[in-house]
Amino acid sequence: MIRRLLGRIATPATAHTPAPAASGSACGNVSAMLAFNPLITELLAVHSHTRHLPALAEQTPSPEEFRLVARAILASVLEAWSRQTDGEGTVDDLLLEPRPVQPFPWWSVPADTREYHRAL
Repeated sequence: MIRRLLGRIATPATAHTPAPAASGSACGNVSAMLAFNPLITELLAVHSHTRHLPALAEQTPSPEEFRLVARAILASVLEAWSRQTDGEGTVDDLLLEPRPVQPFPWWSVPADTREYHRAL
């Protein structure tokens, strides 16, 4: 993935966009993080390092590269969640608010299909 990204970089390596000012170190209070198990510590580090993404996204538009890396990160998180839940976990479990289940609208089915199912 890193090689694909490096091949897509259009700006020279000397170009540098400064990150927004951080409030303390990127990992925050490391001693507090070490109180957790390694899995939770890694998740806290990811959270800590992604706080500046919205500001950086406004400064440096690169949607294709962003999508490539974001998909890789999300795939890792979803695989870990699946292993945590013995394969039962879904992306909906990780959303802030689960997506509502929409009932299947009967009017979206063609009339002849509705008549067929009604006859059964």
